[in-house]
Amino acid sequence: MTDAATTTPIQSATEAMREVLGGYDPQNLMSALQVFPDLAEHYDGMAENLTALAARLDESPVHETLRESLREQAGVFGGLADQAREAHAQAQSLHEDDIRRINEPRTGENMADFEAHQ
Repeated sequence: MTDAATTTPIQSATEAMREVLGGYDPQNLMSALQVFPDLAEHYDGMAENLTALAARLDESPVHETLRESLREQAGVFGGLADQAREAHAQAQSLHEDDIRRINEPRTGENMADFEAHQ
């Protein structure tokens, strides 16, 4: 990575995401499953921002081919968001019993003990 004086805002955001995802270690099932809607939100934001950037560049000397590339990349991120939402729905189904037990523990069941074993 370049030094702080030449680091662009996008490079800074990329480094932050590397640190967050690279160091993220979910401690229980519910935290692990939350990754999917969080990623969907991130991907949706990327899609929206790339589309907006392409629109801002419409009045610039940047070649149309490059602006269209940004729009295509936005579409890819939109597809990734859809995949993350699908994975979350699948996870909810695959772990339905576990989730129900976490949300509705048996009488006398210690939630901390159960969740620690997920």
